[in-house]
Amino acid sequence: MELRQLRQFLCLVETKNFHRAAEKLNIAQPPLSVSIRKLELDLGVRLFERHSRGVSLTPEGELAAEQAREIVRMADELLHCAKETVTGVRGRLNVGFVASATYDLIPALVPVFRERFPAVELRLKEATSVDIVSGLLQGELDVGLVRTPIFGTSRIRIVPVASETMVLAVPRGHRFESRADVRLEDLGEEPLIMWNREAEPWFQTLIDLSFAKVDIAPTVVEEASHVHTVLALVECGVGGALVPSVLRRSGTGRVRLVDITCQGEPISIGFAIAVRLDHPRRVATNFTKVATDVVSDPSWHSLLSPHSG
Repeated sequence: MELRQLRQFLCLVETKNFHRAAEKLNIAQPPLSVSIRKLELDLGVRLFERHSRGVSLTPEGELAAEQAREIVRMADELLHCAKETVTGVRGRLNVGFVASATYDLIPALVPVFRERFPAVELRLKEATSVDIVSGLLQGELDVGLVRTPIFGTSRIRIVPVASETMVLAVPRGHRFESRADVRLEDLGEEPLIMWNREAEPWFQTLIDLSFAKVDIAPTVVEEASHVHTVLALVECGVGGALVPSVLRRSGTGRVRLVDITCQGEPISIGFAIAVRLDHPRRVATNFTKVATDVVSDPSWHSLLSPHSG
């Protein structure tokens, strides 16, 4: 028994005439008659009473027609779902994101994506950059929101979506609190909280390179893997820290965020979408497109500029 036979059977049920059913199915009448006889043999019942002007269902045919309609409906639904999965409008999308994305990009991006693709089940997971890249390579994540620059990830495609600068976070009452800006060169003796190199190697490498430009070895008093931990340590007076300027969106009064320059220039960082190069999914491509649309929309007012807030 084939799905094609069930469709032919239901067409004959609807038309009650072999000739009209064959015309509607765009096939010759003899092959249709053969198909229906074979279906009856497969089921072991007579489905139709044959008359001079057409056919009528037997009691067994009535029951078979009900079941056939359900089978065809389910098959059509399966086909529709499969096509939607291929085109990325249905299915599950596992998204990893760094913690600082929660201040700006995630709140702006997720509602738009859910509105455009309501049939996609969005799974969000906060993680470090290293864990996100690892999750992508192992197939545990489909897409990642990561900090750039990222080095040495040839199997990962990086799509930049936003840029900002780094700022210096200091506790309230700090000598830099009232400053409009600070030079990286001024931090030679300042106790600093750095990013854990195993969790955020690329972010920390950027900081290391910036200090190397001004020939300063920073005074590292603590390391942390998450931005929430960094802010908590700064608030406690453990030291200052270089953090993304997007933290100004948090509206927190816990610490003071001061603009900082390196050799007179801001230290630039960015957000990017990361996906695997070898096994891209259409749903991940759709997510990337939504992200670029969101950040390019004039109604999305980012507070990423060096002198905002």
